[in-house]
Amino acid sequence: MNNKTIKIELCAEKQRSMEHFYSSVWLPASDADILDAYHKARVINWLNVGADIRIESCPLLPELVGTRLDSPTMDELNFFAKRLSELSENELTALKAVKSKVLTGDEDEVVSMKDLINLTYGLDGVGVYPGIGSDEKLGEFVIDNDMHPDIQAIPDQSLYLISRETIGKLHRENEGGVYANGKYVVAGEYELPEVYDGKTLPNDTGEVERWFAFRLEIAGAPQGGEEAQPTNDWISLPMDLKELSAHGKKYSEKGIEDCVYLGFESAIPQIKEHHFGDMRRIYDLNLLAKMYMEMPPMDKLKFKAVLEAGDISNFEKMLSVAWDIDKYELDTEVENSTEYFKKYIAEHMDKDFDREWLDSLSVYNEGRTLLNRTNATVTSYGVVSYYGCPLYANISKYPKHPILDDSFELIEVCDQKALFTNARVDESELPDGVYKYDLRDGVPFFASIEKHVSVDHAGTVLTREPIDLGGNDCIEFDEETSPNFLGDELTLRDYLTADFTEEETEEQKMEGITQ
Repeated sequence: MNNKTIKIELCAEKQRSMEHFYSSVWLPASDADILDAYHKARVINWLNVGADIRIESCPLLPELVGTRLDSPTMDELNFFAKRLSELSENELTALKAVKSKVLTGDEDEVVSMKDLINLTYGLDGVGVYPGIGSDEKLGEFVIDNDMHPDIQAIPDQSLYLISRETIGKLHRENEGGVYANGKYVVAGEYELPEVYDGKTLPNDTGEVERWFAFRLEIAGAPQGGEEAQPTNDWISLPMDLKELSAHGKKYSEKGIEDCVYLGFESAIPQIKEHHFGDMRRIYDLNLLAKMYMEMPPMDKLKFKAVLEAGDISNFEKMLSVAWDIDKYELDTEVENSTEYFKKYIAEHMDKDFDREWLDSLSVYNEGRTLLNRTNATVTSYGVVSYYGCPLYANISKYPKHPILDDSFELIEVCDQKALFTNARVDESELPDGVYKYDLRDGVPFFASIEKHVSVDHAGTVLTREPIDLGGNDCIEFDEETSPNFLGDELTLRDYLTADFTEEETEEQKMEGITQ
């Protein structure tokens, strides 16, 4: 959704301490985005278990920040944000003029969501006059339009004796007028309607499908070079296979896979349109949707955490993760490497040991080392394990993975052969003479190569020679310069000793023969 109007913050208590988890989301938002915000606040099922909600930002009504709301529900806040986003310019001006009907400015006042929502109705009937921003301008308007009977009785040649400002002030006070956004608003004629009764949101029929994994806007394949035309035919996945197949026949296609899609929505933030690709994967997408929707709430968090951990590069691996979700562990109480280290140590302490002593320690580096040793990753949803690895087993139980013998994909990037992995690589694990760079996610190819990418990380590149970024933070890619996957795999050990010059010479000879 566009036109975001309200940013809210969710706050939920941690189970084992007096501290809190926080997350935020801009409204109006889809149910999936709202659920994800709750997940990041570690609220597993937001329909049954709540969290404290406060308005963090509202540019259209800044007074709402810090205002005490009377137990608002997320549905009410989202509906209110949507109402704000749909108001016209004049209606927004009227809203600013009549907001005192609900927002009195009293710090101790508790404002009801019922009144706030109702405040967005009836604004189209409020008189709004542009270009009148003062009593003097209003007085001129009253005189020019013969709006006061006493003034009409005054001869035209005597009108110059009248104070425009006085007339404007009198007229404004008589009809409860307010100046807002450089306009005059007849606020006194506004009465707060009761469209919302505090129970059932207006226009809420309950028939709209709220929960899905993916949505696609589909159309028939274009014919004769014509482009596919946008439709209103959105399908929600998962869907029964017979029903899915019937959509293909609706467009006179052999199957749904022969249609095209014009729009893509995902309830899983880590799965984007480019991961899906095209309609040939529609049945795989439907399978993944079915698996995701059938997961228990905690497994949904775990699935998103594994995807965010950066080990997933393609759709097939996403399906594999869904199949084997029980092979991963997730601790939603852990927010960073320091917390992970302290909890790990506490798990292996004697029961009589004073665990509060751990709170006085600064163990950031130790936490980073432990994460590397256990192959765990801290995500927005908690700390998640590597496939098949427990989070809190004895350290001797974790297999060592010497990076020299790990396999990587061979690629060509920035005029040199390099190694690629979807996972993040800690530079402390690399031997001398190996250089690490991160790739940033983009559509339809990688966006750029950089020294470090925190958000939208799409993979790690290892090279034998440093890449000259030209004094910039990154090198941006286009379709021709994006990394070229060569179809081979090498261990880092073999890569460091490989002679690519002989291979390049053979390629040049073959090119000469074919020319």
